[in-house]
Amino acid sequence: MPQLPQCEIVNDSDVLVLRIGETTVSASWELASTWYIDVEDSASPESADSIASEIAHRLGEAAGKQALWNRVTD
Repeated sequence: MPQLPQCEIVNDSDVLVLRIGETTVSASWELASTWYIDVEDSASPESADSIASEIAHRLGEAAGKQALWNRVTD
């Protein structure tokens, strides 16, 4: 798995907001066992996928379960 740039927590209230390089990522708990991750200003769709994949992987590790992710676009 590729290494992501340094990550900075911008806000950690109801929605966790991270800045990863120039990209802003919002993560929120939506439904039982479901997280919503919004990736804005990513350099490319592949970069956004890499970020979402890494977050899903880390959430899965933290929960002791396999995390899956699906891309949803507007």
